[in-house]
Amino acid sequence: MFKRGNEENSIPGKTNKMISRYADLIGVTFESSEKYLKTKGKVIYTGHPCGAWALEISKKDKTTLGFTKGSKLITIVAGSLGSGSLNKKMQACLQKMDKKHYEVCYITGKSHYEEFMKESYPSNVKVLPYVEELPGLLKASDLVVSRAGAGSLSEILALEVPAIIIPSPNVANNHQYYNALELQKKNCIYLLEEKDLTVDSFLEKVDFLLKDTTTRLKMIHAMHSLDTKNSAEVIYHEIKEMIS
Repeated sequence: MFKRGNEENSIPGKTNKMISRYADLIGVTFESSEKYLKTKGKVIYTGHPCGAWALEISKKDKTTLGFTKGSKLITIVAGSLGSGSLNKKMQACLQKMDKKHYEVCYITGKSHYEEFMKESYPSNVKVLPYVEELPGLLKASDLVVSRAGAGSLSEILALEVPAIIIPSPNVANNHQYYNALELQKKNCIYLLEEKDLTVDSFLEKVDFLLKDTTTRLKMIHAMHSLDTKNSAEVIYHEIKEMIS
């Protein structure tokens, strides 16, 4: 019986590093992962299957959430659970987003919502605890601000939404930073570390990305060139070929 594995982050975890030497087939989400794996088996660049799932979700009508049909929309999210540290920094940013030419959907995470709403925010900012089928909202967004988990990045890449990525610093091997760094090197996203996040640095980058059409198109083209929309199919066919 053959053995296969799949590594979703740019820097493999200890378990995957250990078992890689026994695997006949390893799928990686990031091409740079291969150098960390000690294997005599086949390593293939597959991307992450979450991207294919995101493509199947219907585009959300943003007006049902209270946004204006003709306005540009920024969606800011830090994973399904949210992030207390990022929320604290983003509160100050949101409060300075009044009188802007765009609208903002800020998703706090369910456990952070009540605390977050103790502050007031401009009328163009809507704060929500959670959004079902988030990829549908991303399809209706002009810019997304997100953490750098492999699943979240795969959805952003598949949907080809220009993005500012703020990696979580509180993860093993700082892997979210390296996930984002690889994509920034390919001009797919803009990387902003949480330690460098200020009101000025954030708003400057948001304004630039929404106004500079050339940069946005370059990002979209770079995402498209990665061609990771059929990850699940690639993995399936490689396994099928190996066992046949």
